Amino acid sequence: MKIAAYSLLFSLCTFLSACTTTVQVGGAFQAGRRALIGGDDEAALGFFQTVADSNPNFVFTTGSSPRQSIWSYVGRTQYLTDQFPQARQSLERAISGDRGKISRDFI
Repeated sequence: MKIAAYSLLFSLCTFLSACTTTVQVGGAFQAGRRALIGGDDEAALGFFQTVADSNPNFVFTTGSSPRQSIWSYVGRTQYLTDQFPQARQSLERAISGDRGKISRDFI
């Protein structure tokens, strides 16, 4: 009985830990979008790079917009901060996953 209780407790802790990570990544992404909209490209790049490092497969979706890979955001902010070779590499990564259709406009 104790083993089942410990197993359940461990599963619950693992689940909650995963939820916390997802919330942190989502929060960093939203902070990056706010910085980008506000014209703080350097800060936006930092937030987007944090998301990409934590979850390289992160995809942003809304009801009306196409799905966009985190790499399309990283690439766009690298482009805006004059990091052209890195921007190209990030945007190509976005396209290779077929998640960054908007990224094609920048390459």
